[in-house]
Amino acid sequence: MEGNIIALLLYFYSMDNYNTDYKKSKDKNTYNNIKQKADNKKIKVHEETKNGIYPNWTTKSDSQYSTKYWKYYGLTFKCLDYMFYTLQENITVRAYAEMADGSIEYGDNIYTVNMYEIADYLYKNQRMSTIKGHNFLYNNVLNLVTINNNRLSILKSMMSVLGVTSKDNPYYSVLNNLYKDMNDYVYCQKAYKGKYQEREEFVPASLTKDELKKLLAGLNQKTGTSYTDINDWIYNETEKQGNYKGYYKKVQYAWDNGIYSK
Repeated sequence: MEGNIIALLLYFYSMDNYNTDYKKSKDKNTYNNIKQKADNKKIKVHEETKNGIYPNWTTKSDSQYSTKYWKYYGLTFKCLDYMFYTLQENITVRAYAEMADGSIEYGDNIYTVNMYEIADYLYKNQRMSTIKGHNFLYNNVLNLVTINNNRLSILKSMMSVLGVTSKDNPYYSVLNNLYKDMNDYVYCQKAYKGKYQEREEFVPASLTKDELKKLLAGLNQKTGTSYTDINDWIYNETEKQGNYKGYYKKVQYAWDNGIYSK
């Protein structure tokens, strides 16, 4: 890149809300449009700082982007308020530079990611440095999204096993409340409000211990199993009952840096 750089910046926007002109164009008018919309909830501009530089980052000597000519930066997002939809919301990122002569130079590479995809990669490839972090990805992102997508399928599998075909069946109200609890769990509302960071496995908040015990006993009896936790039944048995989908499949934690933990 020729000329003196006075600022390096990134801009972010939602692919679902803005057309691809923003990602394709390299002229200054596009930059001005971005600056004008920078306060919009869907477009943000972020300037690099010295705190974001990775000073010890190394690359291979023949790398196209050798550290001899390139600087590497890291940008961290902090969740201020939990909103479920943000876990799967695509964010498109593009770098650009303001030059001393007033011109704008855009990076050729454009990246579109979302938190679910990142968490899925980190989890499946066991890239978290602690088992706590590994489990956090499962309970707070991956299985959370899966429960949202599959909760109706999970309840249908239970209804099939228990022979629930009408509201008169004694299991109907229990399963209906279980479904509502899954919805509240996903969106951190009602009994689960404010508990996103501390959540672990799903626990039905509206069912009494007796109701949960009877439900699990009924499911075990019909499937010839002996589970003591409703999550274990959902995880292992849902998909065996037909064309149903259950929980996200777990990956055993093993960090490949000389540390192994179950």
